[in-house]
Amino acid sequence: MRRAPLPVLTSCLLLLTACGASVPIGAWQTTAVDDHALAGRIWSVDEGRFVEPEALRARLAASRVVLLGEKHDNPDHHRLHAWLLGGLAGPAVPVLFEQLDHGEAQVIAEASDPAALRAAVDWDRSGWPDFALYAPKFAVLYAQEAPIRPAHPPRADVRAAMQKPLDSHRFELSLNRPLPEAGAAALREEIEASHCGHADPPLVEGMFRAQRFKDAIMAAALAEAAGEAGRAVLVAGNGHVRRETGVPFYLPAIATVSVGVLEVVRGQVDPAKAAGGRFDYVWFTPRVDEQDPCVKFAEQLERIKAMKAPQPASQPATP
Repeated sequence: MRRAPLPVLTSCLLLLTACGASVPIGAWQTTAVDDHALAGRIWSVDEGRFVEPEALRARLAASRVVLLGEKHDNPDHHRLHAWLLGGLAGPAVPVLFEQLDHGEAQVIAEASDPAALRAAVDWDRSGWPDFALYAPKFAVLYAQEAPIRPAHPPRADVRAAMQKPLDSHRFELSLNRPLPEAGAAALREEIEASHCGHADPPLVEGMFRAQRFKDAIMAAALAEAAGEAGRAVLVAGNGHVRRETGVPFYLPAIATVSVGVLEVVRGQVDPAKAAGGRFDYVWFTPRVDEQDPCVKFAEQLERIKAMKAPQPASQPATP
């Protein structure tokens, strides 16, 4: 089947130094639905129009607080982040990561390159995707001597937050402020859907509290970094950088710019509907795959069950 012509912007992304990019973006590494009309295009939600990559990077460079979203296992999201950070980061602009915990701040500060950082935080046992996916943006940050900081609370604190009423946390975290009703309902529905019917209402509510707690903690860390340096960047999952329910909600006094990097959906070609008003900008990319996420979730559950299942006793050797 003949592939439809690529949009001009997508064509730019397929060239090493096209569109005036000072850092190569390169060809797509993901190929599912890569002929989609939106793949490679950037939608400005408030303007209701597409913008060029260089225009986006220039706007972000002029912003005080920038939030870059990602789907953690999509390599193209990390490479686009690396390109954006090439125009954002520097010695005076700290970059905070959801993937790094507050308890690791000292060893993070002491790491001198991506390999040292990987070892210092024991990345390979952290549960995050392969470090090779994140390496391009860490390489950019070390090359530009940008401070790398943790944004995520310790995991024990997140587990505890699942059990505590939101308004029992520190007042400055703004957890006493309810989310907009529609946003709160959408977040609960998303948590339930992502667990494919395996999460009962108490668990959904606990995860809802944990999500809010994480967003509030990351917002506090981002506000502190921006207060010290004047500017700051946060790298986190797309769910955490949404305007209505994510980190920006907890920073009402600080102007933020959020960029969602979203995989295209087959048949969904209206950029406004695909973006959903959840971010300031959306950069669309091909998908890692088109497998039903609930099938993937079921496979993960089976692997976990297999790991926990008692192993049969070994039989004595036959004489």
